[in-house]
Amino acid sequence: MKKAGLFSLVALFACISAANAELPTTGKLGLGYADTISGLNGLTIGYGVAKNMRLEGMIGMSFDSPKDNDGMGHNIGFGLGFFFDAMRSNEAAFTVGARLDVGMTKPHKEKGGQDPDGATELDIDIPVRIYYFPTKNVSFHLETGIGIHMIPKEGEALGHTSKGEGNYFSIFDIGTGFGMTYWL
Repeated sequence: MKKAGLFSLVALFACISAANAELPTTGKLGLGYADTISGLNGLTIGYGVAKNMRLEGMIGMSFDSPKDNDGMGHNIGFGLGFFFDAMRSNEAAFTVGARLDVGMTKPHKEKGGQDPDGATELDIDIPVRIYYFPTKNVSFHLETGIGIHMIPKEGEALGHTSKGEGNYFSIFDIGTGFGMTYWL
């Protein structure tokens, strides 16, 4: 985790040094992977809308079929958000954004039991990201920020650590998310 903190400081100082530079994402499509505040992780599709803004869509899935059960369980999550560059340089950006995440789960059926109910979870994230561009086509990012998690009575669907029904807040949880993107 010390390396992540050092990476963040270097990227932040790089942003401050050239605050009006243009990142290489404007008008480009990006494909990548991300892990988010809400626990959603998966494939991302990003697009550089303007000099200082990127849109990002996300999908993540998991399936399980334990040997002692009759059916397969699955989780699927979707996210849609945008990121605004608060500070940027040619190599780095400090961004603030907003994202809506929806997760749906259908647990596997116990052997000889009934089909269990699934759950749908809604999360609202206010992510803060630090991007680093080692080349014009590759970016890495670290993410933290504020997450509002609305977990239904049927249970969580986006990969939190065993939280029961209710509303939860995560505020600048250290080491929350990491990702990378290849910009076409």
